Amino acid sequence: MGENEQNTNITNGPAVPEYIAKEAIKQQKKYNDNHSATCKTLCTASLVCWALANLILIVSNQFFDLLIDVMAMFTEAVPGLLLISGYVLAIVAIVRYPRSTFARVLVIIYITELILFFLMMLLLVIACSSAIGSCSGGFISCLEMG
Repeated sequence: MGENEQNTNITNGPAVPEYIAKEAIKQQKKYNDNHSATCKTLCTASLVCWALANLILIVSNQFFDLLIDVMAMFTEAVPGLLLISGYVLAIVAIVRYPRSTFARVLVIIYITELILFFLMMLLLVIACSSAIGSCSGGFISCLEMG
C-alpha cells in the first residue's frame, strides 16, 4: 500500500455470521421482555383479576341463598368485569412484550379456559335439546334419556 491509500477493511474482531448476530439480538429482546417490570406488573394484575373473578364466582355459588338482592347483583357484574379486564391486560402485555413467557402462558391459559367454557355451553345446549326432544312425544318417554 502506498502512503496515500487507507485501509478501509478495518474490523474490531472476527467476522460474525449474520444469522448468529440476528439470533443474539432476538435473545436479547427475549431477555428484555422477560425481565421488564412493566410486563410483570401487567401480567400480575391480569392474573389477580382472573383469580379474584373466579373466587367470587365460586364463593357466590356456595352462599347464593344467603346473599341479598344487592349482593347478588354485585356477584354477577363484578366477576364479568374482572375477567374482561384480566383478558385485556394479558392482551396488552402480549402485544407490548411479544417475547414474554409470562404473558404467553397467561394468554394460553385464558384461551384454553374460553374454549372449555364454549364447549361446556355447547354440551349444555345439546343436552337440553335432547331432553326437550324426548319429552315432545309425551310424558312416558320423558325420563328415558339414556
